[in-house]
Amino acid sequence: MRLPNTPSPLLRPAAALALVVEIGIHADLAPDHLREVPYIGASFVVGSVLLATVLIGLAIAPRSAAVWLAGALVCTGMAVGFVASRTVGLPGLHEAWTSDGGLGLFALLFEAIFVAITARVLTAGHGIRSFLPRPRIVVASKGAVQPGPAR
Repeated sequence: MRLPNTPSPLLRPAAALALVVEIGIHADLAPDHLREVPYIGASFVVGSVLLATVLIGLAIAPRSAAVWLAGALVCTGMAVGFVASRTVGLPGLHEAWTSDGGLGLFALLFEAIFVAITARVLTAGHGIRSFLPRPRIVVASKGAVQPGPAR
């Protein structure tokens, strides 16, 4: 689905910067995690590749709602994984909040930034209602108002 408006010239570069920071942090941490807890390291690699794909998608198709949503979903998944690893723990991994030198907290900030920008982009213009079908009202011959099929 295409967005009704082109994202603001300030939002796209800010979103791209957030993704670049995310990719950099996770690429930096991946080798250690691959050695210590391989599935976590692999998830860092996969997440970085997915975010790089989103970054390319934003460059090619900035009005694609799917690209923005994919990035927000990956960022949300990374944030949930980080918080879970610090609170309830993950299999083979239960770390302190700053065990990675604070990089995880820094990444959390940029994940939130990307999700917030995505929310702004997706609701710009006419708001979220621009993505929903609009109900039509059909007036019957005797003046009674009846709901019609959605367009």
